[in-house]
Amino acid sequence: MKCCTSQSANRKRVSTCWLSPFKSSLLLLIWALTVCLSLGFSSRPLLYSPRFFASSIVVQKEQRITSTKQASDDGIDETAKSLSKPDSASKRVSATTENKLIRNAPNRPSNGASKRPLRRNTPAGRRGSPGSSILQNSKRLNQLLVACESASEVLTLLQNTKGSLTQKASGGTMNSVNFSTSIHRLCRHSLNQRDTRAATLADPRFALLLASTAEAMVTMPFQSRELSNIGWALAKLKIVPPLTAMPFEQSDDEALKAAAQTVRDGVFKAAKERQESGTPSKAWITALSQLAGQILDRISQNVVSTQTDGFRLQEWANLMWAWATAERADPVAFGVAVDKMIDQQQEADRTGEPNLRPQEWTNSVWAFATAQVYGKHEKLLIFVAELMEREYAFVQMFKPQELSNTVWGVATLLSNKEGALTDAEQEAALSIVRIVSKALLKRSNEFKTQELSNTLWAFATLGFGLKSSGEQSLNNYVVLASNQFEEDRELMQQAVEAVVLAAYPQLDRFRSQELNNLAWALARLVDHKSALVENILRGIGMQLCDRKRFVTPQDIGATIWSLATLEFFDEEIYRGIAFRLTPDKGGSCKPQELSNIVWAIATAEVQVKDRDAFDTTLVPESKRQPVRDPITRSFAIAATELMRRPSQFKSQEIKDILWAFSKIGIRHPSLFKSVSEHLVGIIGPGKPRGLTEFSPQGLGNTAWAFARQAQLSEEAANRLGGASLLPSSNGRLAIYTACYFDIGEELIHRLFAAIAEAGITKHVNLTSFKPQDLSNTAWTFAVLGLRHTAFMEVAMHELERRLSLFLKGERTSITTFKGQELANLLWALATLNIRVENSLEIVTPYLQEVCFEGRTGMPVQAIAQIFKRQELANVAWSCAVFGKYPTALMQLLYAGLIGLDKECDAEKLSNVYGDKGLQSQALMSLIYVQASMDRAGKSTLGLPPNFPDAWRQSTPSEDGQRMTETNIELSLSTSKIQRDVSAAFNRIGFKHIEEHTISMQEMVVEYGVNFAPQQLDILSIDIANVPEKIAIEVDGPAHFINLIDNVDENDYGSTKAPNGKLEYQFQWTGDRQMMNGSTSLKHRLLESLGWRVIHIPFWEWYQMGSDEEQGEYCRDALDTLGE
Repeated sequence: MKCCTSQSANRKRVSTCWLSPFKSSLLLLIWALTVCLSLGFSSRPLLYSPRFFASSIVVQKEQRITSTKQASDDGIDETAKSLSKPDSASKRVSATTENKLIRNAPNRPSNGASKRPLRRNTPAGRRGSPGSSILQNSKRLNQLLVACESASEVLTLLQNTKGSLTQKASGGTMNSVNFSTSIHRLCRHSLNQRDTRAATLADPRFALLLASTAEAMVTMPFQSRELSNIGWALAKLKIVPPLTAMPFEQSDDEALKAAAQTVRDGVFKAAKERQESGTPSKAWITALSQLAGQILDRISQNVVSTQTDGFRLQEWANLMWAWATAERADPVAFGVAVDKMIDQQQEADRTGEPNLRPQEWTNSVWAFATAQVYGKHEKLLIFVAELMEREYAFVQMFKPQELSNTVWGVATLLSNKEGALTDAEQEAALSIVRIVSKALLKRSNEFKTQELSNTLWAFATLGFGLKSSGEQSLNNYVVLASNQFEEDRELMQQAVEAVVLAAYPQLDRFRSQELNNLAWALARLVDHKSALVENILRGIGMQLCDRKRFVTPQDIGATIWSLATLEFFDEEIYRGIAFRLTPDKGGSCKPQELSNIVWAIATAEVQVKDRDAFDTTLVPESKRQPVRDPITRSFAIAATELMRRPSQFKSQEIKDILWAFSKIGIRHPSLFKSVSEHLVGIIGPGKPRGLTEFSPQGLGNTAWAFARQAQLSEEAANRLGGASLLPSSNGRLAIYTACYFDIGEELIHRLFAAIAEAGITKHVNLTSFKPQDLSNTAWTFAVLGLRHTAFMEVAMHELERRLSLFLKGERTSITTFKGQELANLLWALATLNIRVENSLEIVTPYLQEVCFEGRTGMPVQAIAQIFKRQELANVAWSCAVFGKYPTALMQLLYAGLIGLDKECDAEKLSNVYGDKGLQSQALMSLIYVQASMDRAGKSTLGLPPNFPDAWRQSTPSEDGQRMTETNIELSLSTSKIQRDVSAAFNRIGFKHIEEHTISMQEMVVEYGVNFAPQQLDILSIDIANVPEKIAIEVDGPAHFINLIDNVDENDYGSTKAPNGKLEYQFQWTGDRQMMNGSTSLKHRLLESLGWRVIHIPFWEWYQMGSDEEQGEYCRDALDTLGE
């Protein structure tokens, strides 16, 4: 987060004004501790060596410092005593440096005479004046500084230069050039020599140098190059605290001097404490870091206040680089720098001065991108684009790294910008990307691995050569609007091929981050897998599998996500990459990395070996084996972190993890309950998170994941057999009970009520839902038997509205429903007993249009392109539940299911659909539909004579979305409550039989239904008086759905565990329950056959205590038949 403070009406600065003073101080302390740890304070560092104490004592006495490199702690006193006289070792160091300088001096006179120092005009104006002498000494010191070959030599030289460190502002010994050179050379040597940076920053002489520099900035003028070099060096040394740790503040001369004095005092205090107690303070490191930040801020203030013209292009670019690197960027200073750079370049163009260099402009774009500074960024991009377009020789001067950094900067800037891009931004970006692409095609063999990776990443981030899908606002990248799309797309494809060809032979030289960037870019830019892309994806995957290669969670997540997105599915590679994610890395994983990993594995459908490892509901603890499979372990890590820190996960990441568990078939009740509690549960004093952050897809996929978890309980129970903790059950009852055991009845009702309300309120009556989102969400409500009437009615009206728009010619992705989407939505409406009025009248012409597109007849091949036969059967079943049978719609459904006239051939239709026959659910649905149509007098259609035997599917379906629970052969079982009800009716003298069945033959002979008269039972009645045609249905929980429009009024059950098996005690009362679609259809069908039907809900029967009460209840039920 960035915010601004204003010092005047026209100036704003990046700051962290939102931080409280306490929080700012805390962050600064944390920053300082980080610096301390990087310097190695856990061991005995240079900071507290005798040299440190010697230097500190000199600060107090203002005496000459001497070098005591090898002195031991016991020799501190002796070292201090030696400060009053020059040390011979120190003299030797100084003399050695001077000798090097003399040897390396250019144009040394052949006669051996010393070369005369260069002169500069001085205020004194004449040679031999005090001013001239000071200048000569400063020049000589600068030459000696430049000749030093290590940071230690630089510090020793300064130590031996009287007053340079011990006196404020060096006591006049050093000028601005000396300060700049000292800090610059220290940085150069510290970074070029291994492990030297820590020693330099821990050396008190460096602290005193920085204090003197700050004091000098108050008393003497610093030129542009000097300020630029100091800023560059401080940023490079990584000692400057970022704005988040130390907010930007205007500092006057007194504040800067006070900060320098604090450093001096801290150095002296540390030396004194060491001498007295042996335990020195580390507090001066914080002051040193803070002083470095104030120096950099002072440079920024000088730039803004003086609007100096003395800076050269390179110096402006270096300063912006320093501010960006140190994370202390001032937008005003950046704006001044850009304006001055452009003015200077334009002036040079007018005068013909040859000063055009790519590095300065590349670094400027990089700095703007790194610092995330906006405002003048557009002016910069436009100018750079114009330079590159206008000056062909300028582009030729770019090194590959500069080309890569420029396009990286453009991509980073624009992808992180808030709000829409301007036309000027897009045109400038496109121009730069095109030029870099063409240069890449010619010079790809010159690009290093990082340059290849970053360049392609930038193309992908900017969406170069891609068409906008209208969803880019959800991601951290954009799609540039091109006025020459085809040319750009071809150029992008050529660039991708060039990068792939250049990268493939040297994949082993790519760092892991470069590999994941490369894979991500390919996933974004490539829309099909060529052999070339397939090979490089395999190569990237194999590199990530290499256990000797260092990888981060980001490398794992981004790479495996890219492989899955490009549909590269190699199980061994997925397993190898997943193996690299170990439990010790879980805590450091970002939520997106974890969600990417499990999403990719689930998308690739990798085989899971420890599927029941987390199922605490169904699987006894003795059966839950330790997780050894790397795939299952990845899911375990993702679940652990989501449960541990859910507030850090974005809604999309939560959705993706839940979806992945359900997609791959792993049940994890603890995870799903934990997420439910986080979203809608009331835990502790805080409010639940809610679902307002979730997108339509997020709501749909989250709901689907919960419903699928409940469905997976049946598969788990089948695997476990008698070892399952749940009693044997199937169908809706198994789904209901598993869901309530896993999540809790109240919690799952709250969750789905919140999903419904978010869809209606947050997403404007579901208008922003895609057809798939609408269908998936409604489907899950129906699977779990949860009816939110307002949501389902809005979904129905939204279906009608969109299909109407489609029929009027508005054909978009929002108005076009796939076959499965339409079938699932209608099935959900029917299952939840939603009353439809005009929906089927609109569905009929829509299906005719999408299937036949104006063609005459009803070719099965056309229908098969839109629907699977199970989907057609679900639509037909829904029509029966609704009690509506539009002629044209039923003809289309029958044509697709069994063919019409000459097409009515089971084998032929199986070949068309490739489904090996109809599923058992589809067969039973058709029988019910035919019987219902015939008894309603609405049918002119019939089932073929060889139905259902010749139409059965030869192999079971693997479709996870099972819609109805009917079987082609009735499975009859008598429950305990049914036996109790039967006994009660016997006691009052009501004659009956249990489990009476009605066959197809009886339906044909006695009721005239139009199908073959086979001895196949299709209907059963729990308790039947056949002569009087009285049917008594004992309805358990599976016959009902729950109304969740107001979850606070519901009654909730509890769990029991008799005999080691879980048993759910439903506490329903009927106030918030109603019959589901299947039960309603059966009721109407029995009534159409002349049966009088009595329904006994299980909750009413359980309220009866004695035999007398039960008998009275049965007599009252029979009496209702005569009313």
